[in-house]
Formats: sequence, C-alpha cells, structure tokens
Amino acid sequence: MTVQYQHAPDKRLNQILDPDRPFCKEDAVWVLEFMKKKVADGDPIVSDLPRPQLLQTFSCFAEAAMVLIHRRPGGEKEIDRLRSWLTESVRETGSKA
Repeated sequence: MTVQYQHAPDKRLNQILDPDRPFCKEDAVWVLEFMKKKVADGDPIVSDLPRPQLLQTFSCFAEAAMVLIHRRPGGEKEIDRLRSWLTESVRETGSKA
C-alpha cells in the first residue's frame, strides 16, 4: 500500500525516522531544523501542547542537539538513541511521522 503525503516534509520526516533506513547526521540536523521551524512559525500544534508534553518534547530535542554538538554519533546504540529522541520529539508535537 502506498501512503499519500500532502506535504513533502511529512514524506521526508517519515523516511528519516524509519527504523529500517540508515540514519546520518544530516538527517538529524534536518529533523532539528524541522522542529525549530514549527516553533518559530508559532505552529498551534506546538504552542497548544500541555506543559508536561512541551517539556518532554524540548528535552528530547535538546538531548539530540547536544549529541550533535559535542560528538558525532558513532556507535549503533548511540545512533538508535538519537533517532529515538528525534522521533519522540516529533511525535509529541503530533507530526505525521
């Protein structure tokens, strides 16, 4: 079955967060930029989140960003954690990933 996407970012996001697809630093940066844009644009999905959910989203976003700032994700376990944080931060906002 083929999934139809209305927006190219939704398609890209689903591809990046697919656990069967190889994951790279550029993918992680793209997801962080995607989330940053949602916040900067005042997306109601983000601004209407309950405070605990917003804090969890920020925590996952910050963990992923810090991994990229301080070291290059290398081992498979660290890459899986990075993808998990990004996936959780996106899903907390109700995005279609």
